[in-house]
Amino acid sequence: NRHRLVEPFHVPDVVMHISNYLSHHGWTTGVTRDKQYKCLLAYNHAAIYANTFLALSDLVSGKTAQKPSM
Repeated sequence: NRHRLVEPFHVPDVVMHISNYLSHHGWTTGVTRDKQYKCLLAYNHAAIYANTFLALSDLVSGKTAQKPSM
């Protein structure tokens, strides 16, 4: 943000932080669903978190929900 401080309750800061983290753990444009799942598990080790994140991503993008092949 304009103060150069990460504010944990400021949505743009949170989105940028999570995006940066996932990018550093292999998430790129066109990455497979399995890789997306693994990147999310690196961020939060709970499978329900990764599955919820991916389901919400599908909902927002208008895609049919998928499950990782694991």
